[in-house]
Amino acid sequence: MILKRMAGVVMAAMLLTTFLTGCSTNGTKQSDGSNGTDKGNAKEAAAMGRYLEEDVNLPEGITDIQALCEMEDGSLRLAGMGEKYSGGVWETRDQGKKWEKVFDYPEELKGNEMKYLSSVALSPKGGAAAIITDYSKIDMQSGQGEVEIGYWTMDDSGKAASLPVAMGGSKAGDSGSQSGQMEIPQYLNSWKYSPDNKLVGLGMDGKIHIVDPANGAVLKSIENSNAYFTNTGFIGNTLAAYASSGVYYYDMTTGSAMEKDEVLNEQLGIKNENKGILVGGGESDVLLQGGKEDNILYYCNKQGIFRHVLGGNVSEQLVDGSLNSIADPSVSFSNMAAMKDGTFFLAYRKDMSSHLVRYTYSEDTPSVPEKEVNIYSLNENAEVRQAIALFQKQNPDIRVNYEVGLTGDDGVTVSDAIRTLNTNIMAGKGPDLFILDGMSIDSYENKGLLEDMSEIIKNVSKQDGLMENITKPYEKDGKTYAIPTRFIVPAIQSAKKNLDGMKDLKTLAETLEGMKQENADTDILGITQPEDLVKRLYDTSSREWIKEDGTLKEDELKEFFTQLKKIYDLDKKDGQADENNSMIMNFGGFAHLSGIGDNSISYLAKSIMANIGNINSINDIMQVLAVDGKLKDSGYKTLDGQASKVFIPGTMIGISSKAANKESAEKLASFMLSKDAQTVSQGGGFPVNKAAFDHIFTDEAGNSVPAMTVSTVSESGVDISLELKWPTEEQAAEFKTLAEGLTTPANTDSIIREAVNSAADDCLNGTTSIDEAVKAVMQKVNLYLAE
Repeated sequence: MILKRMAGVVMAAMLLTTFLTGCSTNGTKQSDGSNGTDKGNAKEAAAMGRYLEEDVNLPEGITDIQALCEMEDGSLRLAGMGEKYSGGVWETRDQGKKWEKVFDYPEELKGNEMKYLSSVALSPKGGAAAIITDYSKIDMQSGQGEVEIGYWTMDDSGKAASLPVAMGGSKAGDSGSQSGQMEIPQYLNSWKYSPDNKLVGLGMDGKIHIVDPANGAVLKSIENSNAYFTNTGFIGNTLAAYASSGVYYYDMTTGSAMEKDEVLNEQLGIKNENKGILVGGGESDVLLQGGKEDNILYYCNKQGIFRHVLGGNVSEQLVDGSLNSIADPSVSFSNMAAMKDGTFFLAYRKDMSSHLVRYTYSEDTPSVPEKEVNIYSLNENAEVRQAIALFQKQNPDIRVNYEVGLTGDDGVTVSDAIRTLNTNIMAGKGPDLFILDGMSIDSYENKGLLEDMSEIIKNVSKQDGLMENITKPYEKDGKTYAIPTRFIVPAIQSAKKNLDGMKDLKTLAETLEGMKQENADTDILGITQPEDLVKRLYDTSSREWIKEDGTLKEDELKEFFTQLKKIYDLDKKDGQADENNSMIMNFGGFAHLSGIGDNSISYLAKSIMANIGNINSINDIMQVLAVDGKLKDSGYKTLDGQASKVFIPGTMIGISSKAANKESAEKLASFMLSKDAQTVSQGGGFPVNKAAFDHIFTDEAGNSVPAMTVSTVSESGVDISLELKWPTEEQAAEFKTLAEGLTTPANTDSIIREAVNSAADDCLNGTTSIDEAVKAVMQKVNLYLAE
């Protein structure tokens, strides 16, 4: 399998490389208040003082930060790349307000689509080191060929010199040929300068190699059978190495392992397990950085930036990640610099480019925001996390507290979570803002627990417009108590001649049966698990089962199980998913729960005759269009079930009528409906904000999404490739027309869904009858309603 991006960026991911770069200085004395130590004590006493985040403008033309480093004189250096593989090293002496170029990368280090700088390290003493990865001798279809690696050093004028680093008896560039699925050769994929100016590299073999920058000699190699290292930091003479299985300490002089810091690993939440190699470039779950003292480690994770004393019993949180960009789920960390004056710089990637922020301690800012808002969702929601991070950045005076009812770690059921929520609401301890996905909106509305949001909706509509076909169904008597911030489109992809007959659930089953009669040896949907089929058909029918009082219509529910059983019985059930299925698409980050992209490769390979799933994002549209482009008789349409013109509401918000922080809740709700919040997506649906919806289809938005090609080999040995491209104006207009024609919201009540899933498992596998399945669902739902 080969996965590649047209600009050459993801060829690194193809070889599973990581480029974590930076440097560390080794001071001996800490000044008062440096990095929050003394300031933290004053803050606690006076309840004042907090690190604030500020955006830092990058040097002109730079889009990719490769390294950050505090120099011995206290200035900050940045190594970066821009368009056409240009780049160099810049320096700032005023915390990023002004950048001065130190040198451009020399000609020897300039790249192209097949050759690029995979890692740059900056020395606190001046100069730099670089690793060049050259894929020009690799056949991108077969994976055969040689990867050439070059190691270089640069002085402060930018003059380059080749460094003959030898890895495991094999010199750079001598990686040998690979056939089929590429083997991982022995070479360095990233490195940093240590405080004593040695180069410490991470190898593709998972080891750490300490290299002499003068002659390329490998002085020591560090190996741990329980860890594949992906990042390093330096605390005096101690090397801290991060892997998914934990943080490990090593003596830089001897290379020997030191006692593991169990407190640090516990606070990082790392269990003793190896998740394998990180994929996708200069990003890490945790960044490590030494301080001025020999026993202080700074680390950054999604919770914030922390100060940890080696061997200490606690880590001090200096920067609260929930109040700024750190907690943003679309942010991937790349570099950090902990400065002598107590300032932190953090480089991260978002929207296919690098960003730099500065954290500076403000003594006059309350240590905790004076206002707050509490938000609750039944399940973890990445779109909510995204919105909170953006909101916090714009509103540092408001703390957003996010509670999730179902964590998956405590055995709590949907019924348990909802029961606890209702108890808290009645006790005056409920949230200010609900995320109503999976909950009974009608129940909360009828009990008077939701506030009218009409004024908020009116203001957003006036400024940006709203997708009224999505929002209007929630308006009752001129009032709106809940509104989706996103929506998902159920769809089906098949030969155009088949699509015409699929008008509802019954004709869908009949058409699929006819396809099976004509193609007896081919799977129709390739779905082997009952739950998977329910996921793909539930939302387009569930609305029709529910009476006004919340109880279920027995006849309609029976019809659903009848057609569900017919469709399920069409395919063989060997318990094995087709090997051409979603593995590849998951790698690319395109597969979503019940996403239509899950089975794109199987459909393209003609292993299945139809592909049913949700279109969750523009990436899903790209997949559908790419497949249709390959199969000239193929098309797609929105899927109708027992209900028609159905959309699935996503990240549904409602303000509590009992909100203790109503003003802040209204402000957050308004933001979640705004263009600023909705143009950024975690794949949880399309924006209901009309300006945002229109924007995501523009060429401007498309420029941030690289073209991508997916290749694999079918069971019969046929090469299958799929090139994903941004939709054309005509293609975008076609989808917009489909989306704007959806007017029926799916019912998303988790209690009903859970009951149907449970009954379908036995029914579809033949252990219970359809009547018994219907009865089981009715009993569970009625019991819940009676509580």
